[in-house]
Amino acid sequence: MNYTAYIISESGLPRDHHYLFIETHEAGPQTGHVYHVKGNIQQGMTFEHRTFGVPEEQFGFCGREKLGLVQAAAYERVLGLCERVEVPKKQFDGPKRLYPGEKLRRCQEWAGDAVALLREEGVLE
Repeated sequence: MNYTAYIISESGLPRDHHYLFIETHEAGPQTGHVYHVKGNIQQGMTFEHRTFGVPEEQFGFCGREKLGLVQAAAYERVLGLCERVEVPKKQFDGPKRLYPGEKLRRCQEWAGDAVALLREEGVLE
């Protein structure tokens, strides 16, 4: 058995929110678990994972991009790998950028790094 993995986009400002969604069908068709960071670059972000309903039924849904498959036997590794991905830290103090030599990191960058690690570790095919 395999689970389908997606990047989901929700409308947001200044950029859309991105999160990893793995469709496990635990609470019905098209339901699963979400893995993402929440917060902002003014205060910093935190990692969160939870069960999740149908993405298209969520407020602000913008799109779903299929990433690939996670084998059921490898699914238990997803949480631990996502927890290893660096969460975006506080990057501004008001208008002042705290680390001008570093690229800004938001949820999109975190999600991209999480997907890359899942692929590198052979969990996401």
